[in-house]
Amino acid sequence: MKTGETRGVTDFTRRYAAHLMSSPAPVPAPSPAPPRGLDTLQLRWERSVAAILLISGYVWKRDLVIPAVAVAVTVSLVTAWDLRPFGAPYESFIRRRLRRPAAQMSMTAVRTDDLMVSSSLLLTSLVLAMGFEGVAQVLSLLISGGLIIEAAGGVWLSAPLWQRLRSRR
Repeated sequence: MKTGETRGVTDFTRRYAAHLMSSPAPVPAPSPAPPRGLDTLQLRWERSVAAILLISGYVWKRDLVIPAVAVAVTVSLVTAWDLRPFGAPYESFIRRRLRRPAAQMSMTAVRTDDLMVSSSLLLTSLVLAMGFEGVAQVLSLLISGGLIIEAAGGVWLSAPLWQRLRSRR
């Protein structure tokens, strides 16, 4: 390499370094980490909405509420959609009015609970489709009782199943 070429490279490097130093690019702010779980208050909200719908279907003899609630809970199991139909009003109106962040429940535990509720409601819908309306209504009242326990007390009925799955890892 000739001396003139080295000087040209050095001059270019100096000019480029001066350019970089003169106009610093804005540094983007780091994005907040995505939530690792679901707000327990939102989950309690969803369970209370499902329980109210199931009890309303029983009171007004609307049996098709059972499969409708089953579909809504099952949709929340689809991870690719990231959609929780009963949680949408909570996310839109209530969460921003709360002053303190609530405790987070792990998404695996939430999905286990959703799976338990969804499978029991789908079984009840199958009983309803077979023509046993009375049995389906009793099952929906039992499920809504469990949902009320989860919503009011924050006691997750799928917790023993979650502990068993966690201990197998």
